[in-house]
Amino acid sequence: MTRSHGKRRARERGEAPIAQARQAVASATAAAPPARPAPWRDPWAWASALAVLPLVWHSRGAPLGEPVAEDFDFLHRALLTSDRSLLDGGGSMAFWRPVAHQLYYLAFGPLMLTHPRELAAVHALLMALASVLVYLALRRSWSGPAAAIAASFPLFAESTRTLLSWPSHFVDLGLWLFTALALFEASRGRLWTTLAALALALGCKELAVVAAFMVPWMPGNRPRAARVRWATATTALIVAWGVAYVLIRRQAHLELPHNLEHDTSVLATPLPRRVAWAVWNSLRAVFSLPLMPTSGDGALALVLEVVALIAAIGLVARRGAFGRLIGRGGAGAGGGRGAWTLWGLAWFALACGALVAIYPIWQPNRSAFGSMGLGIGLAALLEAAYPWLPAALFTIRLAMFSISPGPPVTVTAKAPQTGAFMDFDHLVRLQRLMEGIRTRLARSYPTLPHGVRVCQTNMPRLAEYAFGKSFALQCWYRDTTVHWMRYEDFRRDTSLHPITVVQYEPEHEPMIELVEPQAMRLVEDTSPLILREDWKGALALLERADTLQKNRGAGNFFSILGTRLAICYTALGRHQEAEAAARMALANWRGSPNARYWIAMSLTNQKRYAEASAVIDTALFIAPNDTTVRELRDYVRGELIKQGR
Repeated sequence: MTRSHGKRRARERGEAPIAQARQAVASATAAAPPARPAPWRDPWAWASALAVLPLVWHSRGAPLGEPVAEDFDFLHRALLTSDRSLLDGGGSMAFWRPVAHQLYYLAFGPLMLTHPRELAAVHALLMALASVLVYLALRRSWSGPAAAIAASFPLFAESTRTLLSWPSHFVDLGLWLFTALALFEASRGRLWTTLAALALALGCKELAVVAAFMVPWMPGNRPRAARVRWATATTALIVAWGVAYVLIRRQAHLELPHNLEHDTSVLATPLPRRVAWAVWNSLRAVFSLPLMPTSGDGALALVLEVVALIAAIGLVARRGAFGRLIGRGGAGAGGGRGAWTLWGLAWFALACGALVAIYPIWQPNRSAFGSMGLGIGLAALLEAAYPWLPAALFTIRLAMFSISPGPPVTVTAKAPQTGAFMDFDHLVRLQRLMEGIRTRLARSYPTLPHGVRVCQTNMPRLAEYAFGKSFALQCWYRDTTVHWMRYEDFRRDTSLHPITVVQYEPEHEPMIELVEPQAMRLVEDTSPLILREDWKGALALLERADTLQKNRGAGNFFSILGTRLAICYTALGRHQEAEAAARMALANWRGSPNARYWIAMSLTNQKRYAEASAVIDTALFIAPNDTTVRELRDYVRGELIKQGR
């Protein structure tokens, strides 16, 4: 062996460890996830936050944040009573949710009563924060686009608008927010702050049990012993919360609404049927579909089948796809996408299973929590097949969300026929009614004397639920001595003297007007006079009522007044005045069932049969089963035949 060859061998032996070290460092660098920018410099973090903007845009025009219904139960308890206990329903007769029912209304109650849209802005910011927290939890092992799509998944659903708009739905928003915080803390390995976040989520809604169960098993390179320790800690939290929940429910006599715990027909429904109900309705809500079938269901199903087929082909045929699914090939700190898929789908399944307790009362907002897991599971599965495929799912959901109806622009006399107990359409209808009444009362009565009553009349069907008994009025005026009065009580008891009568005006703008109680009383007093055919006495009361009612925008009142004037004028043979009065009644309420009849009657008495026939045809188109109008039609037709027409 030559000297030069020996030197070369020695040099190679000396450099071998260095080469091995370089190779090891290179392999570790290739397997480790790339360095990521700070959240405020990460465009995908901003995308996760700004994903709330389409939700806000699609809710524009609605009275966002306006409290209705059970909001007033919680507001009354938080703002108008001295009881600040967290160990009861806080105004609820069904649930113990101290964070969402007591603490939330105590903190935000004054804001929602005076500036409800600013409260909705707070909700929007909290939604954006929840989306970013989930994004950051996933980003440690996911690509930016897939993590952003999964994190913002709950935002792109029509039903999520109720979380933005309805204070009461902070139960779902708080559940989402604190669960997102728990996922973020768990992704950083911080057990105690994770437990604190889960406790806050449990204080918002019972479904947080699912999150507490799932968090210890979130995919990642956590040792088995650590997972067991985390599972033990979350189980202890669930047990402690469960014991407290049962004891407080019993002590406070809380029961599920609509007698669901004791309804024999509900209890007799097989469990598989209830589970299928929860899963199917949740999936429809995730894709912004109403409870009732629509003509677009088939097209959506076809598109989703195509996406599923592409994903299946990609997982089987595309090189490396199956490895990414099961965790081979540098999947990073989070393991394979298959683990995330199973974890997310298990989350969704458990969340749906928990909804069987409220069968058959469906509200689509209840799908939001389950959609957190569904979004993670689907994004992981689709990204393993093709990196662009999660974006395809996002596009489909965005399209379905964008074509869902916007907020109703009017308060309809009948409730929307969507099949759900409460959804965005139902909510906006009630919120518009509450906003209209609140602002109209405030304009004429900035304050109310203690102990007064306010009468309400002609309210839309299934809308009295929104008043929360008298709590709405008491919260608006911060006075527990003021009360609502039903119109039936006002009409029956002449000793009652409300300060004003709040009247809903169908098909009228503005839709809420105030009527002088004395004017309304005089109109009511004409009923027995008309039955006794005391036409002049009734006419005198009606003319006096017309003088007393200074607010001329009370369309429904003047429609009733005009109709009764038409009756009296007709009986007295003053047919032209009867026609004018009936036309005034119709002008004040286009849907009046009686005004057109009395117009036709006055025209008939003036022998203007052709005009009367046209009015009768319209009246029968609106009310085809009105026998009185049919009788008048037959008489008018006979007169037209006599005239050779």
